[in-house]
Amino acid sequence: MDWDILASKDIKAIHKMLEEQFGFTGKLEYGFLKNHEDNLYIVSRDIANIDFKRLRVTSMGSYFGELKKGLRLSIEGSQLVGPHATKNVVDISKEEMLLWLKGTDLPTTHKHPGLLIIRHGKDYLGCGSIKEGRILNYVPKIRRLPAQA
Repeated sequence: MDWDILASKDIKAIHKMLEEQFGFTGKLEYGFLKNHEDNLYIVSRDIANIDFKRLRVTSMGSYFGELKKGLRLSIEGSQLVGPHATKNVVDISKEEMLLWLKGTDLPTTHKHPGLLIIRHGKDYLGCGSIKEGRILNYVPKIRRLPAQA
């Protein structure tokens, strides 16, 4: 298996990052896996009971985010954390949401260094970071809306 099952102390470190970055004080009742590229996946905690030596597993869990310069949440990760986040959440308009979902970087006047959760209404759309007056878009190409939509 190419993944590490994270120990309790590592999961506590993830919760600490979520609190520092996004003001998240909730609890995520999941197990976490990390691959060799520092991508995080959430799984049932019962995964510890499975003997992987006898299985050929190519994927498992739901992609939660990646550990780079902080914890960059996936769309699903932002949907789990976002409703409980108290800081670094940026609200965007419907027009900006459509641009975001097409993969476009958004102009901004925000000055926050670091990662932001992007929200439209009650919908959480992933993470972005600010660079030179723009929110950089990390929506994967495979998940983007077509340009003409």
